Amino acid sequence: MAAALIDPRANDNEGISISDTPVKIVVGSDGEGVSFYVHPAILQKHSSFFEAALKKEWTSGPQRIVDLRDEDPGRFTLYAQWLYTGKLFTKLEPAMGGYKRHAQLYVLGEKLIDRTFLNRVMDAIISARREPGEDGKKYHPNASLSSIVYSGTPKCSPLRRFMVDCYARSGSNKSIQLHADEPAKVDHGFLMDLSAALLANRSASKNHLEEKYSHLERGIPCAYHIHEGGDLCEGATPGRGTEDGSEDKD
Repeated sequence: MAAALIDPRANDNEGISISDTPVKIVVGSDGEGVSFYVHPAILQKHSSFFEAALKKEWTSGPQRIVDLRDEDPGRFTLYAQWLYTGKLFTKLEPAMGGYKRHAQLYVLGEKLIDRTFLNRVMDAIISARREPGEDGKKYHPNASLSSIVYSGTPKCSPLRRFMVDCYARSGSNKSIQLHADEPAKVDHGFLMDLSAALLANRSASKNHLEEKYSHLERGIPCAYHIHEGGDLCEGATPGRGTEDGSEDKD
């Protein structure tokens, strides 16, 4: 069957300016940091943080320099690449390393107040959750990631809910006990949220749990998106069901 036609056209007043002088963004604490140059219209379109930061009183000098020395240059590289390409170049990350990288990117998106970026990072996390690793098994985020997620996201964060849902559906006691001697690695708030979810599901059958959390494996990924006005958010596409019965592992 022929592929559907994708119309690339848009209204001529919807474009953004790429003729303005790029903004210099200094990232990282080593030496003089790493300098990034991004067009202001792109930054302002996506990030409320940069929309505010590019006001005259927030920048220094005629070139307009934004100081992000407390951020990691590698993560900001991925963000800047996403701004220009709409892609997250993280696909070849190993399962556990990929979850950590995406969690760190999500926290960066929270700081930059970029809702679309947060939703796309969430899509990447869900895609990783649905794909089997080299051993043919599927992996969910390790409990130790809760220290990153809970320290860098608000209480209502979809990423927090995603982690709790993963463990409520298929987590094992071993994955929590593994870190029993390292309490700093497993956030107290995560354990409280997980306990509440487990108590709420204590009388549920396995089939009921699988159905309740079926959106982890199939369905519309925007179950973990940030929405405005209750509408289906941009970029949401139906997910593909999985029929291989692969085991969930920590």
